[in-house]
Amino acid sequence: MLRIEQLDWRAGRFRLKIDEWSVQKGQYLVLVGPSGAGKTVLLQTIAGLNRSVQGRIFIAGQEVTRQPPERRGIGFVYQDYWLFPHLTVRDNINFGRRYHRVKTPEHHLQTDVLAEMLNISELLERRPTTLSGGERQRVALARALAIRPRLLFLDEPLGTLDPMTREHVAAQLKTCHERFGITTIHVTHDHGEARLLGDAAAVILQGRLEQSGPTEEVFDRPRTVALAHFLGYENLHPVQAVATAQAGSVSIKLGHRQLTVSSDRTGSLTACVPSEMVRIAPGSGPLNGSLPGIIKEVSRRGPMIRLVVDVDQRNWVSLISRSEQAERPVNVDDHVHVRIQPQAWHLIP
Repeated sequence: MLRIEQLDWRAGRFRLKIDEWSVQKGQYLVLVGPSGAGKTVLLQTIAGLNRSVQGRIFIAGQEVTRQPPERRGIGFVYQDYWLFPHLTVRDNINFGRRYHRVKTPEHHLQTDVLAEMLNISELLERRPTTLSGGERQRVALARALAIRPRLLFLDEPLGTLDPMTREHVAAQLKTCHERFGITTIHVTHDHGEARLLGDAAAVILQGRLEQSGPTEEVFDRPRTVALAHFLGYENLHPVQAVATAQAGSVSIKLGHRQLTVSSDRTGSLTACVPSEMVRIAPGSGPLNGSLPGIIKEVSRRGPMIRLVVDVDQRNWVSLISRSEQAERPVNVDDHVHVRIQPQAWHLIP
């Protein structure tokens, strides 16, 4: 549905450069990255809002690099809604059709049907200034969907909403996608939101696409150390890996300790382990396949307990539930064993 080739756009010191990227038809792709990474700039460039672009942009097999925005068939929902305060909700929804020159009724959703689906039928004759944030977001979504876009861009659509409203609007986004199957790119900072909504994910760092693919693969198997840091991995340690006689496993040297882990990679690597996969067992004696250490820190992280364990002067972070801590409490200076299943290890070149 969307394909980019050798995209290059500059503004001052910022440079957006993507050599090759594609989004499949019907995908709900979540675009993640820190502030200033270029997420919104990328959407605006694809939509035709940024000029002096080098490279090529294809939508549904047609090159649109030089086409004006209104001819690209893209529905755009901004975080700040961009609704016209002097127009009613109905007229705001219909404005998108006029701008994109959608004239034939069978080519777009009827306003009343769309309003009913998004639960805003009773708001059609009201003005945006009288609506809540969640209501305005649904109106903006209705306006974007009304043109039956080939692509739907959502720029942090849940960013300004309270937690309960966020959950409700997220469910509606999922319902809309399941019903209409519109290829969607959704920008967010929230990793939980990305995992909930996206069947695909892409991460952009400093104007470059770091990784793109199935959501779980991107979040669970980051290709670079920079991406692992951004995704919040705390257990990142340099290791040396050598092949073993068993296919699909390698022996890694971590400090002066040897462990067997699931991987095909060898050489100088960075071991990456999610904190929730690091298990803690009490005791100070030798325990096969474990790393003995001492608890340095115990702290609350929302519903979880964060433990920092010193193993040979390397910090290992473990996240355990409050019930686990209540059943088998651990405290600072306790001697413990760090246990990690072989398949929990991810080795980054």
